[in-house]
Amino acid sequence: MVDAILAPLQERKEAARTAWGQGFAQLARMAGAALGEGPAVSRRTEVFRALPAEPLRWLLATFPTYLQNPRGEAVALAAHQEEFWRWLWAMRLGVGERTFIAIWPRAGGKSTSLELGLACLAYFGLRRYVLYICATQRQANDHLANVATLLEGLGIERAINKYGFSRGWAIDRLRTKEGFTADAIGLDTAMRGVRMDEFRPDGIFLDELDEQLDTAATIDKKIDILTRAILPTGDAALAVAGVQNLPNTDGVFAQLADGRAEFLMDRYVSGPHPSLVDLPEQDWYEETVVEGGSKRWSLPRGEPVWAGQDRAQCEALLNTIGPRAFAIECLHRVQHLGGRVLMRTWFRLTEDWPRGAVCVRYWDFAATDAPGPRARGRAADPDWTVGLLMAMWQGQFWVLDVQRLRATPQGVEALVMQTARLDGPGVEIWLEEEGGASGKAVTAQYRLHVLAGYTVRTWHVTGTKGDRIKPLAAAAEAGNVALLVGAWNSAFLEEVHHVGEPGWHDDQVDAATGAHYALTLGRTLLPSDFSLRPALEGMTQRKWEARAQTAVAIPAGLARRWGLEELEDVL
Repeated sequence: MVDAILAPLQERKEAARTAWGQGFAQLARMAGAALGEGPAVSRRTEVFRALPAEPLRWLLATFPTYLQNPRGEAVALAAHQEEFWRWLWAMRLGVGERTFIAIWPRAGGKSTSLELGLACLAYFGLRRYVLYICATQRQANDHLANVATLLEGLGIERAINKYGFSRGWAIDRLRTKEGFTADAIGLDTAMRGVRMDEFRPDGIFLDELDEQLDTAATIDKKIDILTRAILPTGDAALAVAGVQNLPNTDGVFAQLADGRAEFLMDRYVSGPHPSLVDLPEQDWYEETVVEGGSKRWSLPRGEPVWAGQDRAQCEALLNTIGPRAFAIECLHRVQHLGGRVLMRTWFRLTEDWPRGAVCVRYWDFAATDAPGPRARGRAADPDWTVGLLMAMWQGQFWVLDVQRLRATPQGVEALVMQTARLDGPGVEIWLEEEGGASGKAVTAQYRLHVLAGYTVRTWHVTGTKGDRIKPLAAAAEAGNVALLVGAWNSAFLEEVHHVGEPGWHDDQVDAATGAHYALTLGRTLLPSDFSLRPALEGMTQRKWEARAQTAVAIPAGLARRWGLEELEDVL
C-alpha cells in the first residue's frame, strides 16, 4: 500500500521536493505504520535497520557489560524491566505511544535502561528527536554522555556538515549521520519551544526529576516547567517514558504514580517495584555482630526481584546508607520520610572525645555581611559563614566546635585566621570552592595570604544537596555522630531539625556535610604528583554511598600495591 501511494512521487522528484509532496509522503508513511506495514521512515532517517527477531536476546548480546552483576556474570532482566523494553520495541516512527511511567528501586537499572533505550531508538530509527530530561543540566549532560558512548560502540557516526565539521556531538546534544538528534535538558535551564530544524521532539525520557530536599514550591516549579515548556513541544507522535524511585512523598513521580498528577493522563504506571518482595512492615532487617565486634545489618527475609541486585548487594547498600534510607530509596516506603532529612535525635551529646582522632575544620562561606536596619525579606536574614570542626576515630565522628558569623570578607578572613591558630597546625583546613574563576581566586587568596603555613584543601561542590547529605545522614542515623557539649549545640540542632524547609538556613549542615566528606572521601587524596582527586571528582553523585563506604580503605590498598610500608607515605 505504501509503495503504491509513493510511486507517483518517486517518478516526479521535483514535485516531491515541494511542501505538498513532502507532507503527502509523510502522511503515507504514517498511514503505513498505522496499518502495520512497517515503520514510517522520516525523510531525515534514510538508513533504517530492521528490528531483530528477538529484541531482548539482541539487547543482552549487544550490551553484555551493562546487564551483569558486580561479579561479571550475565543476569536476566526482571519482569518489570522487560515491561519497559516491550514498550520500547513496540515503537514505530510517526506513531505515538502511551506514556510509560515506572517506579524502580535505587540501583535497579533505572538510568541504565533509559540510556540503553535511547541508544536503541537511534540505532533502529524508532524516533528522530528525543529529549533527555533531568532535574539539573549537569545530570542530563552526564546521561547523554553515556548515550554517546553507547552510540559510538554501535558504530553510529556523528552528523557532519558539507564543510566536514561536526553538526552536533557536544555535552548537551548528539546528532547522528542518519538524522537522529538527542538533547540533554535540565529543569533548571529548560527553555520553551524546543525543536531541531523542522522537527519537534517525538520522544521524551524523564530521569532523576525528584530530589530528596524538594520543597512544595520546588515541585510545583518542576511541574510547571514540564507542562508549559517541555511537553507542549512534542509532535503528534510523542512518546514519553519516565523511570525513577520515590525520594519524597509529593514529587513529580509520586504524583504520577498515585494519580494526583493532572498531566500525561494517558500514562501506564508500572510499580512501585521494590528491591525485595515479601518483606514484613516491621523487623525486616536484623543487627548482627561480626568479627572484631563491629555491627552490621542483615536481610534474613525477602526475595530480590532482580538478579542484578541480589541479596548481597542489597545488604551492602543497606549497610552503606542505613535502614531508613534503604526503606525509602529501595523499598519505596516513603512513610519513613516523616518530613525530615535529618533528625536531631540522631546526634547524641557527649563531654569527651578521643584525642588521637583525625580532625578537620571545614569552612562554608557566605558572601553577605550582617543585615542593615533597612533590610527587608531575604536580605534581612542572609546566610552565615560557618567553620565546623569535626573529628573521626574508628568510623565514629564528633562535631567539636562551630564558628559562624555574618561579616565582610575582611571580617571572615580574620575569623578564619584566628580559628586556625587556635586549632593548631595539626588540623587540616577545608574550604568550599565556588564554581568559576572567582571561586578559585578566593581559595587562592586564603592559601597564599590568610592560611599560609597550614594544610589547606578545597572541595568544589557538585550535585544536589540531598545527595551530599546522605552519607552524613546515614552515619548519624546509625548513631555514629556525636556533638561535643557547647553553646553552639542548640542552633546546630535547630537547623538540623528544619533542613530542607523553606525559610530555614542550612549553612551548618552544609559545613558538617563538607567535614564528613573531608574525613572520608577527602582522605583518599594523594600527593600532587600522583593524585586520585580528578577521578574521584569525576564520578557521578549517584555513586556517593558506595564511595563513602570504601573511601577509607583506598589509601591502604594503594600502599600495599605500591609496596609502601607507612600509610603516611601516601597521605
